[in-house]
Amino acid sequence: MATSAARAGATEAQIINQTGHKSLPVLRRYIERGSLFTDNAAAKLGL
Repeated sequence: MATSAARAGATEAQIINQTGHKSLPVLRRYIERGSLFTDNAAAKLGL
């Protein structure tokens, strides 16, 4: 949810209010991990 919301343009404050994360570093890790599935070389090739 956090990754999808960030991609859709939601701010970190909006996301953290919805998810209840206690810190920005933790929230940012979720967003980074989610991007591993789409922001990679294989995705650019349509794999």
